[in-house]
Amino acid sequence: MTGLPPTADGTEVRPAGALRSAAGLLPRYPVVVPGPAATGGPVSPLPDPVTGSVLAEVAEALPADVERGLDAAARARDEAWAWAGSADRARHLLALVDALATEVRPLAATDALTRGRPAALALAEAEQLPDRAFSAAGWADKLDWAPLGGAAVGLVAVLAGWRTSPAALVVTAVAALACGNAVLLRPRPPAAPLAHRLAEAAERAGLPAGLVTVLPGSAAEADAALLRGVGAVRAGGRAEELRALRVAMAERGAVLSADPDALTAEVVLPAADLGEVLPALTAALREGAAGRPGGTLVLAPQAVLDELAPALQEAADGLRLGDPLDRATDVGPCPSPELAADAVAALGARVPRTVPLGGWWCPPGVLRQAGRRPALPPPGPVVALRSAPSTAAAAADLARYGAAGAVEVRVWGAPAAEVAHLADVPGVRSVRTGPGGDDAWAPVAVLAQMAAFRG
Repeated sequence: MTGLPPTADGTEVRPAGALRSAAGLLPRYPVVVPGPAATGGPVSPLPDPVTGSVLAEVAEALPADVERGLDAAARARDEAWAWAGSADRARHLLALVDALATEVRPLAATDALTRGRPAALALAEAEQLPDRAFSAAGWADKLDWAPLGGAAVGLVAVLAGWRTSPAALVVTAVAALACGNAVLLRPRPPAAPLAHRLAEAAERAGLPAGLVTVLPGSAAEADAALLRGVGAVRAGGRAEELRALRVAMAERGAVLSADPDALTAEVVLPAADLGEVLPALTAALREGAAGRPGGTLVLAPQAVLDELAPALQEAADGLRLGDPLDRATDVGPCPSPELAADAVAALGARVPRTVPLGGWWCPPGVLRQAGRRPALPPPGPVVALRSAPSTAAAAADLARYGAAGAVEVRVWGAPAAEVAHLADVPGVRSVRTGPGGDDAWAPVAVLAQMAAFRG
């Protein structure tokens, strides 16, 4: 037996034991602050998206734990890290990158276990993590020549949740450290295992004790105590949540480095090669909410949609839904039960009987949108289609979506010069032409993030 509950039709789930063991989850994730062990407050469960059962317990940091973490981080920064030369900081951070390079497989397995991301996708990203971290660490001894403003802000809080990939967490932390700051990781339960692995790697690399602390939990009182004590915050989430956080930080003279859930809008024009478009949209179904937390929308003329929709639905029907640690799985569970329920309701779908009961499942599918007021598509293994007869009509829809949050646009079937004006649409964060890949981790993006970590 595999130890997993049976599926609705009574069949047994295929084991993925090697990767499950590689994750090496602890039974309990504590507060990590130098000094006497912090007991924390009540514990929160870390659920398994496959079954809904509990994978581990996560301690809830109390406001007193947060104050101890702030004090420890300030001491580590003021008494050690701030006095280290830029070359010495670079040496320590490169040692941290080396420590993380040995964690590629465990990080990928943890990503699959806690966020439901298929193992093949999680492993592909984790294999790039050392290079991305090296790119950020390499700036530690070059900041005197980089146009990044003044001195370090001192303490940087990183809020992490189901949206946070291992690469995003590591690159943010390394970038903040390279700027001369201490880092306080504030993971919600799904991100606690990743935060602890990062803190352990920092300890093995010889970074000063307290320079990287872990304060897990989601209690508002502890959040407030943390935000009062730091100079900058890195956070992702819905646009309205981040706007409120930005205002709160600005009122006390601190900085928010925001990573909003961006809608990915695929604008498909009549000249597009659907043989290139279809694999890209199928990849979006595989990524689901973990890869595209703002959802995926296709804007195209009706004639294009009439040809694209059945082919995309056929591709969706051919994807295997199942345990993300099974290498044969194309689409894993959603990162939260709410996301799964919203996606299933939007599609009007039924969860297949071939997946374990109790999991956060949504079958991959295609959603047709209509009406004058477009709704944001649900994050998950869903691609929404909406008719836009021209580029001008697509721009009008993008403006409506942009009013609700960030939008990232990819255009198929036109050269970049012809669609550059879409970047002027309010809310549009970037415009590129297909079939190019995602370059969000490029050095210029790392520098933009680092600018928030220096005053």
